[in-house]
Amino acid sequence: MQPNNSSRTDSDIKPSNYLLPNGTGLKFFGDNLDARNSIEYPLQFCSAQDAAASRNNPIPVEVIFEDYYPSRALPAWLDEKVVNNRTGPETVSMFYTETGEIAAVLADEGSFVCGRFLNNPQRLQLILGKTSARQSILLPPVAVFVPLLQEIMQADSSLLFHSAGVFFPNGVGAMIVADSGGGKTTTSIAVLRQGARLLADDLIVVKDNSSGLVIHGIPEPINLTTDTKSFFPELGKLQNLPRRDSITDKQVLDPRLAYGEDCFIGKTGLNVIYFVEVSGKGPSVQPIPLQDSLGILIKAATFARKQKLRPESGQLIFDVISRARTYRLQTGPDPVALGKWLCERSSEHAA
Repeated sequence: MQPNNSSRTDSDIKPSNYLLPNGTGLKFFGDNLDARNSIEYPLQFCSAQDAAASRNNPIPVEVIFEDYYPSRALPAWLDEKVVNNRTGPETVSMFYTETGEIAAVLADEGSFVCGRFLNNPQRLQLILGKTSARQSILLPPVAVFVPLLQEIMQADSSLLFHSAGVFFPNGVGAMIVADSGGGKTTTSIAVLRQGARLLADDLIVVKDNSSGLVIHGIPEPINLTTDTKSFFPELGKLQNLPRRDSITDKQVLDPRLAYGEDCFIGKTGLNVIYFVEVSGKGPSVQPIPLQDSLGILIKAATFARKQKLRPESGQLIFDVISRARTYRLQTGPDPVALGKWLCERSSEHAA
């Protein structure tokens, strides 16, 4: 499991309440501190609220850690999926039953993480276990939690995207879409330091309401690579930033330390979508045909192998690309110049 830099201690193992920006409440409980910290990591900047703060009762999320196998917490059909779908530490697989139960499985030869989304009433269950004598579970539980969070969003007529979100000083709201390592963080910081505000660096919720398309951020600490830090002088000056984990060289930054307490914004209208291409040419944008945009956004909204989107989610994606301007953004060689250029041109792109 990935370590977390939270200051929680064993005495703090009690239910945690989070209110997501779109009004969904989540209540986590379970006795394993490491597992809880890893799963709750993306939500740590969301408001910790009482049950009454959410639109409805918060959805319970039970985290179970088992030091043996077979798992006593898994139903037989799901136990079979864990045994037969050990596709490696980077592939999460989704399964759907005729009774409406949804499961996500991440498994290797030594351990597994399995999540269940159940209806009537809605609840999540996340089970971590070993399938060998391995000393620890090396799989990231949050990789299973996020696809199940998408199922919660879809049940609420919202949709989760692997995307950054920013609000430009001129009032334009934008999504910045790219694969992992594809430039979302660098592009977001580039405009943040020019006065834009950040909804989130990695997870954005889109909802269509009476006032139009609205994007909500699920804010979390920014994971900085050495290259990203080197682009921006103010980040290079920050010393002793914690490591994200023991595997990568990424460091964890609360952006408020560098860009002020008000650098986050909870929601905004959606006007523009930038699909990032890291390139030595640019900065420049080219409009993208609707069909190409559709394929990219479907990919950005599916977080696991064989994850299904509901028909109304497909309609929401179509509405997004029909009503927001979509561009392929070539970044150019200088992120500092890119940030200034985007802040100057975003209103033109949204027109």
